[in-house]
Parts: sequence; structure tokens; C-alpha cells
Amino acid sequence: MSRTQRWEKAVADGLDAVARLLELQEEYQEWRDNLPEADGIDLPRGFGRD
Repeated sequence: MSRTQRWEKAVADGLDAVARLLELQEEYQEWRDNLPEADGIDLPRGFGRD
């Protein structure tokens, strides 16, 4: 495989990874939006706690 082909594959793999991360972020956002109203819930970092 040539350097150009390896580069193109690396870029495509990176874009796929970003797409998967964005999908996961959406799932977490939906989960968060559907949590019942309650005090004392400690959300993971990234939900306004960073």
C-alpha cells in the first residue's frame, strides 16, 4: 500500500471514529435529557462540568 493510500485510509478511519463519537455523544445527551428531576445526580464530565 502506498503512502498516499495509507494516508487516505488513516483519514477515513479518523472520520469514522469522529462519527462514532458524535453518535455516542447524542446518545448521552438523550440519556441526560430524559433523566428524572432529582437532586444529587452526579453527571459525568462533559455535561457542563469540565
